[in-house]
Amino acid sequence: MRASAVGVPLSRARWPEPRRRPGCGWEDPGPRPRAAAERKPRGGTAARRSRVSGGRLAGGPRRRRRRRRRRRRRHGGMAAGERERGRAGPHRQRQDGAGAGAEHHGLHGRLRQAAAEPRARRHAGPGLLVLLGAAARAPPAGAARLPVPRARRGAAAGHAGRLPGPRVPHPDHHRRFRGAPIIPVAAKPGGPEAPETEAPQGIPELIELLTSQIPIPTRDPSGPFLMSVDHCFSIKGQGTVMTGTILSGSISLGDSVEIPALKVVKKVKSMQMFHLPVTSAMQGDRLGICVTQFDPKLLERGLVCTPESLHTIHAAIISVEKISYFRGPLQTKAKFHITVGHETVMGRLMFFSPTPDSSDRAPVLDSFDFSREYLFQDQYLCRDSASAGPDNREADGKGGQTPDSGWPRQQWALVEFEKPVTCPRLCLVIGSRLDADIHANTCRLAFHGVLLHGLEDRNYTESFLPRLRVYKRKQKHGLVERVMDDYNVIGRSLFKKETNIQLFAGLKVHLSTGELGVIDGAFGQSGKFKVHIPGGLSPESKKLLTPAVKKRGRGGRGETASQEEGAPERQEPSQHVSLSLSFKRYVFDTHKRMVQSP
Repeated sequence: MRASAVGVPLSRARWPEPRRRPGCGWEDPGPRPRAAAERKPRGGTAARRSRVSGGRLAGGPRRRRRRRRRRRRRHGGMAAGERERGRAGPHRQRQDGAGAGAEHHGLHGRLRQAAAEPRARRHAGPGLLVLLGAAARAPPAGAARLPVPRARRGAAAGHAGRLPGPRVPHPDHHRRFRGAPIIPVAAKPGGPEAPETEAPQGIPELIELLTSQIPIPTRDPSGPFLMSVDHCFSIKGQGTVMTGTILSGSISLGDSVEIPALKVVKKVKSMQMFHLPVTSAMQGDRLGICVTQFDPKLLERGLVCTPESLHTIHAAIISVEKISYFRGPLQTKAKFHITVGHETVMGRLMFFSPTPDSSDRAPVLDSFDFSREYLFQDQYLCRDSASAGPDNREADGKGGQTPDSGWPRQQWALVEFEKPVTCPRLCLVIGSRLDADIHANTCRLAFHGVLLHGLEDRNYTESFLPRLRVYKRKQKHGLVERVMDDYNVIGRSLFKKETNIQLFAGLKVHLSTGELGVIDGAFGQSGKFKVHIPGGLSPESKKLLTPAVKKRGRGGRGETASQEEGAPERQEPSQHVSLSLSFKRYVFDTHKRMVQSP
């Protein structure tokens, strides 16, 4: 009779009796005891080894036994394949080839992983494509099934096809997955140990779905050639290579291209696309152009185009939209870092918007109409400007746009660059505050827009800006001092003493009593002026403007003048009559003329 490793004859070693747990069926008895030749030598004293209690072999240290019991309770017992191999635990071999995630946890590990996938995708947005990997798919036909405890057999009777373990929620269980295409895929069915004859599953269907879902942009080969260059280097014996993406147009071998920033024209010697020589390319292609006799150090990034198709501009008119994360207002005459293409320069801005009667027009992002009139703004109008102080609100009122009247749907800006830039029309423009503290928790990007028109002339302030009909709305208030006759009054407090009143001659003024008058000219040298009322004053207005006559008494020599008793005194009008003058002045008018609407 041979003895075991702990001195117990193998004839006495047997499987422990199964223990009954209330309501949970039969518990697995545990692993088969191994012979001494199968056991690995262990160090330590005999007290730390397995013990025999009541003629029953414990089968290992107590902590290992408790660990196995917890593992069996967690996984619902051992699989049939584990009993055949004679050992259980976390180091069992993979049975079903479901992937690396099932190596240590068997079939239930796959089910738990599949149940966690919809929770991980819970916050996905619309337009979702759900891919079910091998871990979320049904097990192979020959996979071992786990024993079902007695308490769960009744529940599983009505669902013969359902595997035990945690329930795998269907992706359509969540509303946001409803309607999303679902494709089960497996790049390596059966796992890494599967034979090479197993073909991938679901890959052709995935490619077909992606091809149908992704829109292919239409490319237009017409128009001038324009390419954005992001790298420039030289190849010995070949020339200088410029790599980039074609933004518009097309190019062929032997064409001439211009580097507008350097005013250099070169001929295309060769072209490559993904290391393959080509003879032509069009919009959207990634291309490398080889030219000769050009120093690559002169161009790091920039634009390459058809000769004379791009021009250098000193100012531009852009459509502006503020970035909501930027804190603070966008003030007129403020300087920003303007990024156009690969260039970033400083620029000064002047904001303007549509007139109040055309503020509801739909935005136009591809052109600018010079025949329309525009309203000057002290700052970009948005909700942030509504919380500004009284000065800003007054400025908005003068500009014709107030928070009560709503915000214009489109606003523009005149950008004057400190250094000329070379860029195409309708390109993206980004304004930022790059000089702000990078450690501050603020957004440095202020606005973005589209370049609608570039000003190429260096003297654009004299040659071009007078065409831009941007005006400021002015409003002045004064008082009627006295009446000369039924058709003429004298006004004051409308102009300063040094103002040339002759510039305002012929402008219309409105009296608070309702009459309409015209400024005739100056009256004296103190800033007073004469107003002619073509329709005459109404009786009510004359009553308000005509004061009572004051009589003065006669005083003797050395005596002060005193008023006679009973003589009436001159009374000031109980209510002042005001004058209001409204006009508009064009910002870029060299004559500074004042214009009134008819």
